[in-house]
Amino acid sequence: MRTFAHFPQDSVCPICGKNTDDECVLVPIVGTGDERIVEGQPTHVECLVDGVMYYRNHGAIAIDAPYRKEPNEHAENH
Repeated sequence: MRTFAHFPQDSVCPICGKNTDDECVLVPIVGTGDERIVEGQPTHVECLVDGVMYYRNHGAIAIDAPYRKEPNEHAENH
């Protein structure tokens, strides 16, 4: 996975909720492309490493993401 030295100024890390200028990767967004090209969400490398967990019984890797984006009230009402 390719890493980038600078975090985009107009993005927010989905794990920590910040946009500090640290090393990042583009995490593929499910359902946004074909087999070769997908959209990516900039995510701090440190957040990925610090929050990763392996569930042996389920064969799954998960990331603890304490940051939660507040729902858009206007979108819910329309």
